[in-house]
Amino acid sequence: MSRPHILYLLDADVFMGAARRYYAFDIAPRFWSALVEQANQGRLASVAAVKEEIDRGNDELKDWANHSFHRWFLPPDEKTIEAYARLMQWSQAQQEHQVYTPAAREEFASVADAWLVAHAMAKGCQQLNKL
Repeated sequence: MSRPHILYLLDADVFMGAARRYYAFDIAPRFWSALVEQANQGRLASVAAVKEEIDRGNDELKDWANHSFHRWFLPPDEKTIEAYARLMQWSQAQQEHQVYTPAAREEFASVADAWLVAHAMAKGCQQLNKL
C-alpha cells in the first residue's frame, strides 16, 4: 500500500531561520537544493505571503527565493481567499471568548501564517499526527 501524497507548506521561519543560522547558503548548499528538489516533486511549497516576508530582506535568501524557488510560492486562489475570510471571522469571534488578545489577533492577520492556514483549509489538508 502506498503512502498518500502529502504537500508540506513551509512558513517564513523555515527559510529565514535556516538562512540566518545553521543552513546558511555557503555552509549548507545541499539544504537549499534539496528544497528545490522536493518542491519539484510536489512535496513542498509555500505561499505568496511568505515570499512577501522574505522579500522585505535584501539578502541572499531574497535572491534565492526569487530565482530558485519562486515557482513554489503559491498565490491565493478564490478558495484560499474564501478560507482566509472564514479564518479572519473565526479570529475576530475569539474576542468574545477572550482567548487571544487583540494584538495577537492583529498579528495573526498581518503575517503569512494566516495565509498558510487558509491555503491548507482551501485544499482540504489535514493535520498530520503520525508518519
